[in-house]
Amino acid sequence: MKPEYELVSFHIIEKFNTSSLVTWTYPSISDALKQKLQQTCLLDKAHKSDFIYHRLDKQWIYIWECFKEQKCYALALVTKSFNPNKYRQFGSHLCSIYEINYKPIELVKVFLGAFTNGSYKVQQNGTQCNVYFNESKMIQNETFEELVNAFDVEIILIFNALLLKKRIFVYHTDFSSLLKHIEVMSRLIDVKLRDPNEYLFPCVRNINFELKGKTFFIAGVVDKNINIKPDAYDLFVNLQNSSIKISPNSKDIFQMTKWHKEIALLLTNAENTEKMTDLYTKTSNLLSNLKSFAEASPTEEGQSMVTLDALRAKKLPAAMENFLFNLAVAENIMML
Repeated sequence: MKPEYELVSFHIIEKFNTSSLVTWTYPSISDALKQKLQQTCLLDKAHKSDFIYHRLDKQWIYIWECFKEQKCYALALVTKSFNPNKYRQFGSHLCSIYEINYKPIELVKVFLGAFTNGSYKVQQNGTQCNVYFNESKMIQNETFEELVNAFDVEIILIFNALLLKKRIFVYHTDFSSLLKHIEVMSRLIDVKLRDPNEYLFPCVRNINFELKGKTFFIAGVVDKNINIKPDAYDLFVNLQNSSIKISPNSKDIFQMTKWHKEIALLLTNAENTEKMTDLYTKTSNLLSNLKSFAEASPTEEGQSMVTLDALRAKKLPAAMENFLFNLAVAENIMML
């Protein structure tokens, strides 16, 4: 197996009176990361989460919180990539090993094995076994169906906003539920087309600071008192009451076409077990078709660009022409 170079570090956080403190780190920790961990881990035993994740700049922090009678601690794994499915099992194994005798040095051996070999050793039924990282980036079916049940065909609005690289806020007062659903949303588009590392912000508290200058994002929000004005988003998804609001300034972007209706039916078809594969294929085919409209541009160093004249020459329905125009802009292949 290939080395797991995306791993950065792991940390143990423990509760002392009312404070959470980082008590073990390997191989190192920055002041910013230490502050983040101490501010977000072990805050409330009554509302504990077994598995959560945060983002700090370009790194992802996966956290497992364990409230046990003999010890209350959290384990944080820092990586360079967003892939909760890939690291969920690894962190659970680290917690199980740690709870045998609460010696962090045992975790170093496992971490180094994963870092150098892409696999690690665990005890299963008294036998030592090699466990390999699961590279799957597919969504969890149960949470996906929850999303479909909540929004039905309106799920196409979320898909469309991602495809066109728009600004999406997602609200829920329960952080774990918020994380589960935005993870599913991020998988509606193949990661080869829209990399979550570029646009996903699991929980924002200071919108003006954390999202300053960004024109494409999914941003999670848990604070019910936060004030988000309509000109700050294109789509507002309220998981709490299963509603989606389109900003008045963005309504033209969300005109539905025959292609969108096909995608909506695909996503809501409970009998299709290959819907995500089919969705990725249809999206890829659409982009290939759009790029076939492009012509070499003398003003863009010979780069093939789509022109408005080329789009109009196809004599497409107005809604489809508008959609493809916005998609070409999102792909940076539209001659403006």
